[in-house]
Amino acid sequence: MNSFLEMLDLDARTRAVDAITSAIEGSFVEDGSRQTQNEIKRRFNICLGLVSEMRTDLRWSWQRITDTLPVALRSKLDGAAWSPSARTAWSHDEASGLFLPPSVK
Repeated sequence: MNSFLEMLDLDARTRAVDAITSAIEGSFVEDGSRQTQNEIKRRFNICLGLVSEMRTDLRWSWQRITDTLPVALRSKLDGAAWSPSARTAWSHDEASGLFLPPSVK
């Protein structure tokens, strides 16, 4: 097991794996590509690195990580640079009247 996952308690580990699994599943649906073991492992490792950065470096909540991870993974898969949002609070969208999380533009 990865050292980042090992340092998490059981609840946090479950949240991390759930967020990663969801992001990977969504990425395969978007791509319409075949799920091979090698590709699943590659995407898992990309996500694990992103989750580690978001949780330890940025100190993001699990919900924010779960919301942002699919976008970050898509950027990495497309070869684009991904940088975390500097926005730290939800914002009010005047057009829709909704409060939007930091991961939504």
